[in-house]
Amino acid sequence: MAILAGSGKAVDSEAGRVVQVVDVAGGQVKDVFVFARQDPAEHHSAPHTRAYTKRPFSKIGEPFVTNERRPILILIADDSPGRHAC
Repeated sequence: MAILAGSGKAVDSEAGRVVQVVDVAGGQVKDVFVFARQDPAEHHSAPHTRAYTKRPFSKIGEPFVTNERRPILILIADDSPGRHAC
């Protein structure tokens, strides 16, 4: 599914599903917001992820965690240049 610049799209996903985010223009990858299905007040949290992993940048295989410090995503690949903050 293509999402145009300056717009957004909600996608419902199940546990274990792989979701790939690609910037076809080769610039900056898009912002991704993730909410827990059972409680939308629980969501991906960059500050909690940095505290959980004890590093400011993500590594392959590490989880992104929620504001409840529960894993919600795992970074399985990164083909873009540079380092990326959690």
